[in-house]
Amino acid sequence: MIGEALNRGVMRSSLLARAVASVAALAAVAAITAPSASASVDPDGAVRVGAAAADRELSLMLGLRRDDAGLARFVDRVSDPASPSYGRYLDVPEIARRFGAPPAARRATLRWLRAQGLRGRVSATGGWVDVTVRARTAERLFGTRLAAFRASDGDRFVAPLREPRVPAALRGAVTEVVGLDDGRRVSANAVHRPEYVPTPHDREVDRLARERGSSIRANTGTRAGCAEGQRAGAVPGRLDIPAYTPNQYLHAYRYDRLHRRKLRGQGERIAVIEIDGFKRSDIETFGRCFGFRVPPTPITRVGIKKPLPPGDETTLDLEVLAAAAPGLREIQVMETNGTNVALIRAYAKVLNRPRARRASVISASLGQCEPSFGGGVGVVRLFEQVFRAAAAAGVSNFASTGDVGSTGCVVGDNSGALPLLAVQHPASSPYVTAVGGTNLVLNPKNRIIDELAWGDAPLAFGGGTGGQSLLFERPAWQRGPGVGQGTQRVVPDVAMLADPIPGYAIYCSNADCDNAGWTAVGGTSAATPLFAAGVAIANQQARRARTPRLGFVSPLIYRLAKRGSRRPVFRDVRKGSNDLGVMIPNPSGGPSVPIGCCPATRNHDMATGWGSVFLPAFSRAARREAKADARRRGGGKGR
Repeated sequence: MIGEALNRGVMRSSLLARAVASVAALAAVAAITAPSASASVDPDGAVRVGAAAADRELSLMLGLRRDDAGLARFVDRVSDPASPSYGRYLDVPEIARRFGAPPAARRATLRWLRAQGLRGRVSATGGWVDVTVRARTAERLFGTRLAAFRASDGDRFVAPLREPRVPAALRGAVTEVVGLDDGRRVSANAVHRPEYVPTPHDREVDRLARERGSSIRANTGTRAGCAEGQRAGAVPGRLDIPAYTPNQYLHAYRYDRLHRRKLRGQGERIAVIEIDGFKRSDIETFGRCFGFRVPPTPITRVGIKKPLPPGDETTLDLEVLAAAAPGLREIQVMETNGTNVALIRAYAKVLNRPRARRASVISASLGQCEPSFGGGVGVVRLFEQVFRAAAAAGVSNFASTGDVGSTGCVVGDNSGALPLLAVQHPASSPYVTAVGGTNLVLNPKNRIIDELAWGDAPLAFGGGTGGQSLLFERPAWQRGPGVGQGTQRVVPDVAMLADPIPGYAIYCSNADCDNAGWTAVGGTSAATPLFAAGVAIANQQARRARTPRLGFVSPLIYRLAKRGSRRPVFRDVRKGSNDLGVMIPNPSGGPSVPIGCCPATRNHDMATGWGSVFLPAFSRAARREAKADARRRGGGKGR
């Protein structure tokens, strides 16, 4: 899909060699014995401003020798609808006991830390030890030098100038040292409505949009709610297109059919991973406008001590979740500082809750391009450990693919090769379900009459990120008919409404929100909580039917999509593209070279995955698979 010329150029790139090395390291994760962390001499173009302050506190994770391979095999079995073990999840303490570090490794690491005057704590999954260390002490213990950097946004952070070493006393117990690079890496995947469409060229823009399969088009359907909510995002004389209201997108994907049957997520919990805050009063204003209750929103802060300023990312997530699943018992908000260490710990904190209070679904509307991943393979391995643990515990894990089309994560070097396309993590993880973006055309009854891949090439407002991972090999469930060729993990898996034109109506009153008040926001940040809420409702139905909750849903999605059904579970999106029209100079001379991909096609593609999801049919099919599996194994049921 990327093109033969690009593939030839990629193969010449040293970046690809490093990516392949990372893939090989991850594939052999159980056999790795040496610590792995990359030095960040000049991370992401930041400016080095001197040595790290000696007393700067660093929050480190010491990865323990654990059975990652065994945990991966267990997840494969428990998540495969065709397996006799399907849905037989483990509680987190049992996961830690069976697949985490052995007791001797834990004791040795904690004992060594105490000897250094430090206190450590083993993670809930048994995969690492958390410890806080001052910069001077970290340099001495791990044989490295730390420097201070200033990022392009002015943020200051520290990073190692050479790879850290595991002390000789811990080489039988510790496999990686993570957290010496404490720079902020992730960004939110929400897109604001563009403020202006160039009116002198409207006809030409419309013509280009039609030719390129753009999703730019007038809003359709019928809105409901308070007057302000119905007009959210419309700017008279500029872009007078109101955003979609909850009744529109919930009817389009048939959530409302389940709502009418009092299936609104009652008894279920969803956790959201966030990098900004929110005002509860904004969410309640939104709920009053559109006529639904707002679930409780308890906050857990990870890596921060003060509340984060309210922003439209968290506000969007919570308002979409509250609209799509207003019966949720609670939405657990995990506020973080956006560093890799804080994010991993946030996921672990979700799992660390007692089973009765643990979220069954995790939604993350954030990401970072794989080539910018700080901390090397060690960070990736700890993310994978906690993601596998979530799958083993029956927790569904979703992440947005991003809003920068197929060319938003492009990296190159000075070799003369064409740049290398990449995608965002955590959506690229084989243990995370990646949600991309579409746009809808509705009839007056809010039924879908057309759906397109989100990719606004003529006006470059964004597009759903999709493509091939540099870090991860293609998992077994992503192979076979209809998925295409290749060896690497591809994203997205599914896609839902994301285009900011028309976007989602939200209410966000804080000054940090774009166009504070009633406004329109889009992005895969909206598509992800929408689908996550649907899976929570499906879990509610599964609980009523005494079948296992859905857990890690990607293997189920691919099984259902490949097999087909009388009642469509997925809407196969075959129009549009996430190619934003990026051109680069030809290294061989001649005309500029387009480097983007990916058109929406029949079956699976790297613009929309299998397409969008009709919730009632998906939930019904999930229960049917669980019941068929129970019959195969003699009536056993999962938890």
